[in-house]
Amino acid sequence: MKIIGTIVEFLPLMEGESTRGRWVRGGLVIETSDDYPVNVAFSVFGQDRVEKLKTLAVGEPVEVFFQPVSRKSGDRWFTDLRAFQVNGMSATTQQAASSNSPNPASSTFASLGKEDDLPF
Repeated sequence: MKIIGTIVEFLPLMEGESTRGRWVRGGLVIETSDDYPVNVAFSVFGQDRVEKLKTLAVGEPVEVFFQPVSRKSGDRWFTDLRAFQVNGMSATTQQAASSNSPNPASSTFASLGKEDDLPF
């Protein structure tokens, strides 16, 4: 999956040791460039990916490739959006990418306003 937005915040680094060895986790929050922008938080695992985050800055437009991962703890489910690639973008590239990809939510809302779509 892919999403485009502007970096709002970097999440604190976490480090630890597991049976597989040392691990590091970072993260970032972006604001989407949709008609109704939302903030989306991503986690980033691995030293190389965390180091790449350090080359980016708050306010910079980015393209994030990610995979949602869910796990169950007790009787509750938790979902994490794991970014496996984060690319910096110029502002013009971001505008072109967001105008080329249709926004399914805005097209859905637009179709709701048609008078001939009313259920009564």
